[in-house]
Amino acid sequence: MVRDVIPIIENVLTNSDQQVFEKACICVCNIVESFAPFEHELSQLVTDDLLRKLLSLLDPNISSDASSSIRVKLLKVIAILARSSHRLAAIIVHEKFCELLYQILTQHAPMFSADDCIARDNTTIIQALIHSSKDTMLTALNIIAEVYPKVGPDADSSYVSPYRTLFLDSEKEKEQELRRRELNKIPAELEHFSRTSVSLLLDVYSSSIDTSIRQKVLLSLFRIFSCLHAGILGTILNNLDISSLLSTILTQDNEPSLVVGALDVGKIVLDKLPTLCGSQFARLGIFTQVETLASKDLPEHVSLKEFEPEEMEDEEEDDDEDDDDDEDDEEEDDDDEGEEEEDEGDEEDDEEEELDDLDRADDDDHRMEVDRKQVLHFYSDLSQFMVVEARGFVEFCNHHREEISDFEKEAANTVQELANLASSLMARGPSLKTHLEKLSHLVSTTSSFELAKSGVFDALLDILVSGPEKQVASCRKLFLEVFVNTSHADASPLVVLVDKLHETLGRFERFDVITSGLPDNRATPASMLAKQLRVKLVADDGTDVPSQFKSIVLSIQAIATFKIVDEFFKSKIALSELMSSRRHRSLPGALAALAAATGLDSRRLCGELGAGYDEENEQNDSEHSNVGSESRNDRSNGHDDEDDGTDTVMQEVTEDDSETAAQSASSSSLNGDEWHLEFSISGEVIPLDSTVYGAIYRYLERKRNESQKQEDNSFVRSIWTNTFKITFRKVRGPVNNSVISSDSPEAQSINPFTETPASFGSDKFTSVVIRLLSIVFSLNADIEDTLGPTMHGKGVTGSVFLNPKLTAKLNRQLDEPLVVASGTLPAWIVDATRLYPFLFPFETRYLFLQSTSFGYSRSMARWQSGSRAFNNSEGTDVRQTNGRLPMGRLVRQKVRVSRKHIMHSAVKVMDLCGSSPNILEVEFFDEVGTGLGPTLEFYSSVSREFSLKKFKLWREDESSANSQYAFGSLGLFPAPMNEARAQSANGKKVLQLFRTLGIFVARSMLDSRIIDLKINPVFFRVAGSNVSVTSSLGTVAAVDRQLAQSLSLVQKYAAGEGETTVDDLALDFVLPGYDDIELIPNGSKTPVTSDNVELYIERVVDMTLKSGVERQIEAFKEGFSTVFPYSALHAFTPDELAILCGQGEEDWSYETLYDAVKADHGYTKDSRVVKELLEVMSQMNTKQRRAFLQFMTGSPNLPIGGFKALHPEFTVVCKHDDDSISPDNHLPSVMTCANYLKLPNYSSRQVLKEKLFTAVYEGAGAFLLS
Repeated sequence: MVRDVIPIIENVLTNSDQQVFEKACICVCNIVESFAPFEHELSQLVTDDLLRKLLSLLDPNISSDASSSIRVKLLKVIAILARSSHRLAAIIVHEKFCELLYQILTQHAPMFSADDCIARDNTTIIQALIHSSKDTMLTALNIIAEVYPKVGPDADSSYVSPYRTLFLDSEKEKEQELRRRELNKIPAELEHFSRTSVSLLLDVYSSSIDTSIRQKVLLSLFRIFSCLHAGILGTILNNLDISSLLSTILTQDNEPSLVVGALDVGKIVLDKLPTLCGSQFARLGIFTQVETLASKDLPEHVSLKEFEPEEMEDEEEDDDEDDDDDEDDEEEDDDDEGEEEEDEGDEEDDEEEELDDLDRADDDDHRMEVDRKQVLHFYSDLSQFMVVEARGFVEFCNHHREEISDFEKEAANTVQELANLASSLMARGPSLKTHLEKLSHLVSTTSSFELAKSGVFDALLDILVSGPEKQVASCRKLFLEVFVNTSHADASPLVVLVDKLHETLGRFERFDVITSGLPDNRATPASMLAKQLRVKLVADDGTDVPSQFKSIVLSIQAIATFKIVDEFFKSKIALSELMSSRRHRSLPGALAALAAATGLDSRRLCGELGAGYDEENEQNDSEHSNVGSESRNDRSNGHDDEDDGTDTVMQEVTEDDSETAAQSASSSSLNGDEWHLEFSISGEVIPLDSTVYGAIYRYLERKRNESQKQEDNSFVRSIWTNTFKITFRKVRGPVNNSVISSDSPEAQSINPFTETPASFGSDKFTSVVIRLLSIVFSLNADIEDTLGPTMHGKGVTGSVFLNPKLTAKLNRQLDEPLVVASGTLPAWIVDATRLYPFLFPFETRYLFLQSTSFGYSRSMARWQSGSRAFNNSEGTDVRQTNGRLPMGRLVRQKVRVSRKHIMHSAVKVMDLCGSSPNILEVEFFDEVGTGLGPTLEFYSSVSREFSLKKFKLWREDESSANSQYAFGSLGLFPAPMNEARAQSANGKKVLQLFRTLGIFVARSMLDSRIIDLKINPVFFRVAGSNVSVTSSLGTVAAVDRQLAQSLSLVQKYAAGEGETTVDDLALDFVLPGYDDIELIPNGSKTPVTSDNVELYIERVVDMTLKSGVERQIEAFKEGFSTVFPYSALHAFTPDELAILCGQGEEDWSYETLYDAVKADHGYTKDSRVVKELLEVMSQMNTKQRRAFLQFMTGSPNLPIGGFKALHPEFTVVCKHDDDSISPDNHLPSVMTCANYLKLPNYSSRQVLKEKLFTAVYEGAGAFLLS
């Protein structure tokens, strides 16, 4: 009956109706999943055409109808079909489905070179894979694994590796042989499928730290390499570096399941390709690593019991061992964990009968062999089996000892040659450049292991960092001249060297990721927010509270802060006291006293009293109702904002605001009835802004450290199973700042070139490599400082320095909201992002900044927003999952300012509201606009005001003499200021404006507002560098080209080049362009001569880049740090900070605009007028773009990420008018708060262009009703 329905459903799969299409997909998926145990019947149900139809539905180039959840279901079905039938598996290979899997996971279609190798931007692919969902990735990898035949147990071992399968009867084993033969009938397609799959698998392993994903990668690689003939395998591995992956895995014996997989893979490739792999293994030290593993001690008699699986509860508790979804559990048990095959009653195809040549005796022998085998699983303790496998690998190598010995001798000779070269480098002799050139040629043919072992990395670090200043400068110059290919930087030896450094770092680093210890290994970041734990609140001896509150057990959300517990408990105690004292005082008086004690509005208290009193229910309700008030006190200065039901505070900026605020704060602190609760655990006072989870974690961590078990993190799981005692006591007066912890974690203050932070551990190779990467990155980024102004921008791209492994770890860590919000991040993450930001992509570092520096409320809002997005994509009821997450509610603080006096208003707004945790929204007097549009207009207008020449903040050398703004091609850089200027009235005003500018920039980051300050990147180099900025003419040229050229001429004349001498220039010791700034005492009367010319140049450079701007930059940093610590910006490069302030380039191509725009309410993306609009936009010049964006969004710049990053998204809607006038007579209008462009249906492209620019230029400068 089902067979008759299949053709009908297959036809419905082409239906254009989205709901009908998805129902048909679900129907097919359910049928396949139901027949999964019956492989023969399933093979008959699913025809070749139906499978091809299912494959085409997953092709994003053909079909975009399937939602993400339907795509995942279809992928799971493809995996089931690949497993059930070798015929269907061959079709999957023939149809090159690997290319679709590659595109689904990486968001990029694979591009193939002439030899069928994937040509790609590895950095882009890795970043896409890092952000791919775990469920999609596991399902896609499962398809690859199921296509290839399973591998039986090792005949020489009495144990079955988790990567192998024990077949209960010989027929099952024959089926795998049949599958191998079927695939090898199409060798060209099989080679293409395998090559693409291996390339994808290697990238997936690099981009993920999830153990289950990595196990799946190794399983797939093992099956692929076992299936392929040596010829095909050799062709594939000639272009793909599997050996480096294996060497990295084998150093990490703390992950025995992965080491076992690497040993299985290594053994099979070494057996099939002894020459190729033998040489690579020797040069990468793999043989040495395996021998080290094999030398570990084992019990004299390894008992079977020791290899038995742990309890299933242990598997579920292990966050790193989570598997596929429940729908795939049966597959995973049979395939990935090497469990026994149980389905023996399937009928056999005619092809299978050709292999049925075993008699009954053979079956009995097979059964006896099965009985002697012990099956191991991924959730088993594999630490001892890892040693057994390593010994088996060594024994296998002993059979090929002669060939392997030759490879090892060759590798030893290479290491010795490199060691000699390292010694020559360390000598720093006159032949240093020759030795560097030799190394630049050797680096591409030498393994990272050889470079590290020989001491080459140590030698390079030494000559680039240690020694006299002039000698180090000379070494750095020679290094860059040799390693940077000026004609094509990205093909230079420097790129190869950096790759080798990344390989070495990935091999030796031991950076841990801390998990929350949740027993549900499938918990998402969104679901973690709702998790509760139990605490027992016990009153301290002598604490005066009602008896029923002396001891109480609470179930509370782990991510809630103790401030919430304080508010909840204070209200309970105060309410109890009120109820007992009602007979002695009037109700209004009692409510007033209660409001004074708790800080709650008396109207709220009236509402609570009117609702009745039930101990258990009220406890739960109060706990959650009070959570929402957290945002009013987050990072505040000890006072609460007014409680308002709309989450909005309105304020008009007037002259008396500062005085009023001060009086208000003073009066609130004089309230004599105020009190709060102080919490402690085991005698340690808990900060009120600490989360419940964080306080308990730190307590358990202290206990662990006291027991000398620093490596044991198992204590985390006990947080969810135990009830912890928290002591509290009443303290009179307001909350003391000493019980408020710091807002943002700080990195260790060190020079990243000469030392590494303690959090990085004691491994020598990790320290050397990361310091060498740091100095090389710095030299490359500021190459003009060393090689001169002409080399500006000619270094290798910054993406070369990104480390995918550490990026994956950081992303994984930031997926733990409990850990992040509780401030229990591992110290290495803070140190790495602040000291070595080049290792991570901008998006990851910006997410780190948001997670750690923007406050509790914003973190909660961001995670809850992610929760809603996740639930929507999964079809989950948002109310059901988010109903218990009221914490972190953000208050919108509105201020109204004068457009005519906008700079004066901005200074007052920043002074009054700059450090407020609330979201700042701005409106203008006498204008109707409100929300996002006027706010962005405010930030844009104030940005321009800060750039005015009349304030004397910036150098004006690069700006137009006719312009009132200091904008120039190089960006804004502070005008120099000496001590006399700084002490003058105007100088103090300048410093105050720089302080306000710091607050302004920090607020723009905190509230995600776009600003238009073209600040020179050198400004941020000076402000945030952990090492001193090089005082070179190259750096001066980045600030003032004309000054740099003049100083270069002075240097030239001082060196005697040409007929002109320094004395002929008639210079004195006055800063060029600033006649009131003398470079030395009495400098205006001191001429520059050939004897003091070097001092003159030194003082000019110093006044331009250091002493002359340090006061302004310190004022900027001081103002910035009132919002959040400026040290948080150390996670970004100067160029990135300049982009955040409006220096970035934007993509306005038609293709980008088409992808980003949303057409609605009368238009589609293919409407004529919409296409014409995009054509007009793509042809705008810079001035027109800025004007259009100002009109459209309120800001002349796009956010980072361009049009696709606009929120709300850029939307074009049809503008209808009630009258009968032609659309050509109407102007377009906008809703800036929604990024809506209301566009009439114009008759032609020319009319559209004219009307659009008329609206853009005439509608500027005000917000009126559209």
